[in-house]
Amino acid sequence: MNLGSLIVIINISWYLANKLREKSQLEYISPKNRAVLVTGCDSGFGHHVCYQLDSYGFYVFAGVLDTNSESAEKLRNKCSNRLRVIKLDVTQVEDIKSVVKEIEASGVELWAVLNNAGIAQYSLVEMGHEIDVFEKIFAVNVFGLVRVTKYCLPLLRKSGGRVVNMSSVAGRFTFWGITAYCMSKYAVRAFSDGLRKEIQSFGVKVVTIEPNMYRTEITNIDILTKSIDHIWQTTDPQICQDYGGQGFYEKIKNRLKYNVMISRPQIHEVIDTQTKAITVCEPNLYYQCAAITEKPCLWFLGLLPESVQDLLLTGKMWKFALDFYKCKQ
Repeated sequence: MNLGSLIVIINISWYLANKLREKSQLEYISPKNRAVLVTGCDSGFGHHVCYQLDSYGFYVFAGVLDTNSESAEKLRNKCSNRLRVIKLDVTQVEDIKSVVKEIEASGVELWAVLNNAGIAQYSLVEMGHEIDVFEKIFAVNVFGLVRVTKYCLPLLRKSGGRVVNMSSVAGRFTFWGITAYCMSKYAVRAFSDGLRKEIQSFGVKVVTIEPNMYRTEITNIDILTKSIDHIWQTTDPQICQDYGGQGFYEKIKNRLKYNVMISRPQIHEVIDTQTKAITVCEPNLYYQCAAITEKPCLWFLGLLPESVQDLLLTGKMWKFALDFYKCKQ
C-alpha cells in the first residue's frame, strides 16, 4: 500500500468516525436515579448549571462553601427536592468524605462529578509574599479537583459514569499576570489525560472543558481590584520600585480592566457545554467554549511559534489594545 492510499483510508476512517460520533451525540443518557456532584456552586457556572441539571431530572449534590448563604438559599428555593445543598470545601478532605457518604446513603448512583470549583488571582511571579498565590490557587484548582475525583472514583467505576473537569483556554496559552492560574489549568489538562488512560477499562469517561474569558464572579472587577491591592501591598517595596512603582501598578489595573471588559457575558455557552458533557452518550474528550469569531483565532494562535505567541500575548499588542481601550473611555 502506497502513502497516498494510506492517507485516503485514514481520511475516510476519520470522516466515518466523526459521523458516528455526531450521531451518538444526539443520544442522551437517562437521568433517572442518577446523581451529579457539582463543586463550586456558590456562584458562576457551578451555581447556574445546577438549575439545568435539576430540570433534566438528575439528583444534584451542589457543593458550596456556606450552606446558609443567599446563593445556597436560591438553589433550595428554585430547584426540586432532588437537589441537595451540601457544604463542600474541596481543600478539606473531611468535607469530601462526608459528601461521598451522603451520596452513598441516598440510594442513587453517582453518574458524574463536575469539578467546577476554581479561583483566580492576578499577580506577577515576584509579587506577593513567598509563593502564597501559587499555593492558594493550586490548593483549589488542582489538589482540590484531584482529591474530589479520587474519593468519588469508586462510585463512578460502579456506574460507568464520568468526570468533567473545568480547565481553561489559559491551560493552552500562558497569559501575562496570571502565571499561577495558567499553571493550574495546564495541570488540570494533564490530570484529565492521565486519568482517562487509567480508567477507560471501567467505562468511565473523562471530559475537559476549556472556556475562554466569561463574565462570572471570577472576573468580578471589584473583587479582583481588592485582591491586586492586597498583593501589591504585600510585595517587597524594592521589587515594586524595580518594576516601575506606582506607574506599573496603574498599568496592571488597566490590564485587569481590559480583561474584564472583553470577557463574554453569555455564560449559558459554558453551562450548556457542561450539561452536554454530562448527558450525551459519547462526549468529546475536550470542549472549547468561546465566541465563534474567537475559536479560529485561538486555533491559529496554537499553530504559531511560542516566540510569536509571546509577542501577541504581551508587549506591543497589549499596549495597542490598552491604548485603544483608553480612547473609548
